[in-house]
Amino acid sequence: MSALELAGVAVWYPPRPPALLDVDVVIPAGQSVAVLGANGSGKSLLLKVMAGALAPSRGTARIGGVPAADAPGGTVAWLSADVEGGLVGATVRDHVNFFGPAAARVDAAWARFDLAALADRAVDSLSSGEKQRVALAGWYAGGAAVWILDEPTGLLDPSAARAVRAALRDLGGDGATRVVATHDWAEVALADRVLVLADGRLVYDGTPEALGASAPRAGIPQSAVAATGRALHRHARGASAPVSADPGRLVAWVQHGWS
Repeated sequence: MSALELAGVAVWYPPRPPALLDVDVVIPAGQSVAVLGANGSGKSLLLKVMAGALAPSRGTARIGGVPAADAPGGTVAWLSADVEGGLVGATVRDHVNFFGPAAARVDAAWARFDLAALADRAVDSLSSGEKQRVALAGWYAGGAAVWILDEPTGLLDPSAARAVRAALRDLGGDGATRVVATHDWAEVALADRVLVLADGRLVYDGTPEALGASAPRAGIPQSAVAATGRALHRHARGASAPVSADPGRLVAWVQHGWS
């Protein structure tokens, strides 16, 4: 059974044009997916629909064969830009224990997200980056099987970001499904599959390795190619990546500079 399935999904807010249109995606259990696209391309809306946090205007979204909005509590780890709104309980310890997890799972969450020193801190006293780590630790402790994350390291310092990426990579060994909207190549590099959105449409669905070579033939709009170039540019090893809407430059860099 697929972990996530979107069929004919569209989202619109009249009189504006559709924000998402005709999105069909099937994500097998255990797969890691990066979602790329320029700001306003529909990445966050797509993740909200996947998580069951937003009902599509048309089409269906299912998690494990059931409507996404009806997925059992704790099944889906959903991290939006509003991290604080997803924290429950007065203290960090309260949040991490919210789903009644096994003690071993809680211990692992403290270690993986480096939170032991914050256990008795009030959640409203934490920095934005600390709140993000606490939210992730709570989902991890609860044993979430599907992780849908909107720029999960955007507020973190480099050390904390590396720890979060390592934890997400390790989740693959547990069979967890991960969908991450990002502009950070370090996160794209962890993915099995890449989805690229442009103007609300899915314009690429394939491997990271094939993305550059496929861009010109697939007719990916220049805005999407430029956004992908910016993502590549952020990678520490990709300082020379082209920040350009020219597919040829991006393809050349991927083919000769990406190893």
